[in-house]
Amino acid sequence: AARQAADEARLERRAQMLQDWQAMATGQADPVVIAAKWVKPEAGLPISWMYGWVADMIRLRNGDMQHLLNRDARAALQRLAREVDLNRLYDLLDRILEGLRLIGTQVNPQSIVEGLLLYWSNMPRSSPASPTSKP
Repeated sequence: AARQAADEARLERRAQMLQDWQAMATGQADPVVIAAKWVKPEAGLPISWMYGWVADMIRLRNGDMQHLLNRDARAALQRLAREVDLNRLYDLLDRILEGLRLIGTQVNPQSIVEGLLLYWSNMPRSSPASPTSKP
């Protein structure tokens, strides 16, 4: 029973973090505030989840529905993936891998998460709803 409660709490936390991730993409959340919230109690976990989200966004952009890690979040991740350049997603994935490597070193975990979230929130985005303008 205790394990089930812990699993449910973890899934609830992940769902809230995914909402924060989406809010940062639209400028509705401050990445520095979110980073402070995310690093407690464990900074490695949010970075791992970010890795999964971005890896899935890349898979979705490449049409690979078969190997998704976050099937429950497919629609949200697909929406986000459409708005961002694929090369920038690969760059973010590299940055996340570096962040995972730095967790557990002397580097401040909140600084690692802040850097990743600032990069994500400042990525140039195209609005999928808006028509492309032609010169």
